[in-house]
Parts: sequence; C-alpha cells; structure tokens
Amino acid sequence: GPVLAAAIYAVSMVGGALSMLPAGLGGTEAILVALLLGQGASLAVAVVLTVMVRLLTLWFAVALGVICLFYSSLVRKDLRFSAAP
Repeated sequence: GPVLAAAIYAVSMVGGALSMLPAGLGGTEAILVALLLGQGASLAVAVVLTVMVRLLTLWFAVALGVICLFYSSLVRKDLRFSAAP
C-alpha cells in the first residue's frame, strides 16, 4: 500500500544519507532493493523499481537543474550583449 511504499522510500533515503556519499548513491539503492526483497518482490522487480525511483527523484531534478543553468547562462549572456553599445 501507499503507507508501506512511503515508509520503504523514507528508510532508504535516510539510510543513503547516513552513508555520507553524495546523494546517498549506492547506499540508498542497496537499502531500497533489500527492503523490497524483504517485502516479497523479485530481484528483477526490486531493481527496476529502484532505478525508476532514482530516475524520477534524483536524476530528473539534476537534469532540470542543468537545463535551468544553461537557460540562465544564455539569458544572462543575451542581456550582457544587449546592454553593450
């Protein structure tokens, strides 16, 4: 159910943060897979769900940040050139 899914996600995020690695890489995934396996999911399903969760929660935000950074850089560059004589 949704409450169990939220609990598994929260525990894996906290575990990843305690690993002291950037964005909990490695630790979060290992804990998430282990918790899903503990709930009866097959290894294939646990890995696919873990990849989907990390893509949607971490890498989507990173990609959005990179896009915003490039857009901001282009806008600032355009403003700088328009102000020049």
